[in-house]
Amino acid sequence: MSRIKNKRILKRIIPEIQFVAYSIYELVNIVKDQFFSDINHKVSINFFYQRPLACIQHNDESASIKMHSILNHKETPKEVILFVIKHELLHLAIPPRVIKKRLVKHPPEFFEREKFISPEYELIWRWLDYNFFHCLKVCNRKEQVLVTSEWKEIMYEKRLSFKEVMDIISPKEASRALEMSFI
Repeated sequence: MSRIKNKRILKRIIPEIQFVAYSIYELVNIVKDQFFSDINHKVSINFFYQRPLACIQHNDESASIKMHSILNHKETPKEVILFVIKHELLHLAIPPRVIKKRLVKHPPEFFEREKFISPEYELIWRWLDYNFFHCLKVCNRKEQVLVTSEWKEIMYEKRLSFKEVMDIISPKEASRALEMSFI
């Protein structure tokens, strides 16, 4: 029994080998240079087996972005990872604050700035929804998107590309998505 428990713990603390077709470390540096040049944290990034789709842990000197294994796939578009990086680094720029006696991780100014630095926001969420709709769960209380255990069933399935998602959504949304500039 303890051996199984230890194996589960190791999955959550040992980073995975990357299967994406680009360097996530280079993407962190690009995003940091372009949008967060005032942040002095040393930032690491890896894929882990965890419940949240992504999260950031940090102290005064360093930060660690952890992304769920479901994103560690050769067909995950670079734009999705860029968005996740922007979102997580934004937590360093706009920390949680108390609103109506509750600590809020994503105050209104967080989402305002996110929409400014990530105009592709809606398209990314459409892509995530079309590819993972049955294994993503929004937890409003924790302000997180959680990945359910069903993700394992689709891990090796083909994923829709951005083009395929744009073909599914309305022409107006698709044209707006094409106008968005990605890094």
